Amino acid sequence: CNELFSYTAREGLVHQREAGTQWMARRGVFTDVSRTAIFAGAQNAITTILLTLFHVGDCIATDVFTYSNLIGIARLAHIRLIAVPGDTEGMSAEALESLCCKQHISGIFLMPDHANPTTITMREARRDALSVVCEKYSLIIIEDDASLLTGKHRTFYSRLPDQTIYIAATTRHIASGLRVTFATFPEQWRSAVMGGLFVTSIKASPLDAEILSQLIVSGKAEKILEEKARLSL
Repeated sequence: CNELFSYTAREGLVHQREAGTQWMARRGVFTDVSRTAIFAGAQNAITTILLTLFHVGDCIATDVFTYSNLIGIARLAHIRLIAVPGDTEGMSAEALESLCCKQHISGIFLMPDHANPTTITMREARRDALSVVCEKYSLIIIEDDASLLTGKHRTFYSRLPDQTIYIAATTRHIASGLRVTFATFPEQWRSAVMGGLFVTSIKASPLDAEILSQLIVSGKAEKILEEKARLSL
C-alpha cells in the first residue's frame, strides 16, 4: 500500500505494467513487462517519445489534420511535422512514399482507429500499404490506438513490432480522470524511452494506475467498454 503513495518506479509498478500487457493483448499487441511503461496520459507518452527518439530538425509524417497537442509538442521540440495527403480511409501510402523519396523522414504519427480530429478508421488494405512504406524507409512509427473494439483491425505494432511504439488508449475509454496510459516499445528503444521518462520527471499517479490495473484484472474495464459501446448504438 505504501508503494501507491511513493515516487519510486516511475515506469510503473510491475503488477501494474502486467495489467497493461493484459490490456494491450486484447488488441493483439503481445509484449512483456520489461518493454512496457505507464505514462500520465497519451500526451505524456508522445512527449517522451519525441524528446528521446528524435532530434532537432527531424521530420515526422502526419495526417493533414492531426492531433492538435502533437503540433504543440513538436514545436517545443523543434521537430517538423510534414502533412501527408489522404482520403476517407486515412493517409495515402502513395503520397507517403513520394514524400520519403523527396526528403528524409524520421518517423510517422498514426491514429489508425477513430483518428483525432477526423474520426477516420483505416481499412486493413490501407494499413498494409502504409506498413510496406514504413518498413522500406525504416520509419519510427508512433501508433496512438483509440480503438474500443477487440481485434477488429490489426495494429501497426503487430505488423512491424521492431519499429513501432504502441500507445494504448485507456483514459479516453475508461475514465478521463485516470491519467494513465500504457505504452510498449521495441527492445532497442527501451533504454532511451525509460531514460526519457525518468528525466522528464512526469510520473503517472501510482494510485490512478492501481485503480486502472484492478479494473483490468477484475474484468470490470471490459464491462465498462461493453456498456459504452451499447450506449453509443
